[in-house]
Amino acid sequence: MRALPALLTALSALSLPLTFASPTSSSLALRSDINSNVPTALTERPGPFRPRGNPTPIYIPAINSQTYVILRAVAPIAGIPIRVLLAKVLRLFLEHLRDSSDGPIAGGGFQTGVPFFLKVRNANNHQITYGVMCRALEAMADWMAEHGDALVVYEIWDGDNMVGNGVVAKKD
Repeated sequence: MRALPALLTALSALSLPLTFASPTSSSLALRSDINSNVPTALTERPGPFRPRGNPTPIYIPAINSQTYVILRAVAPIAGIPIRVLLAKVLRLFLEHLRDSSDGPIAGGGFQTGVPFFLKVRNANNHQITYGVMCRALEAMADWMAEHGDALVVYEIWDGDNMVGNGVVAKKD
């Protein structure tokens, strides 16, 4: 048993000089900040990691409800076309609630609109219902009325459960 720690120490001592002795040709090696084409100019290098979309999510609670929406990516656009789209979808879902009872959205998702579209689908083995979707649409429309219309990637939460996710985007 005493030989094993001694053997490991000897092996690690042998490998240590080899790692420092080998020349470095890695692209991760430190480089000079001087541009070789223009020696008097400093090279500007962007950081290796750039946030995509919003660096922090935006939480939007629905009024008088456990439902809330999390916006993960927001791209502002001019005008009010997204609020018009949200109002049309909300009216469609409210008519469904009036004519039928609340329940899961048929097929587990919904997509509509030209040239902008709204897409939603079930998430995390939970089903999104018409009632929860109506609350989420109202919350997004209220947020856009205050902050301006935007193309978004979103999650819909009902209490502790993410029940849906989707996108409001522009058709190409």
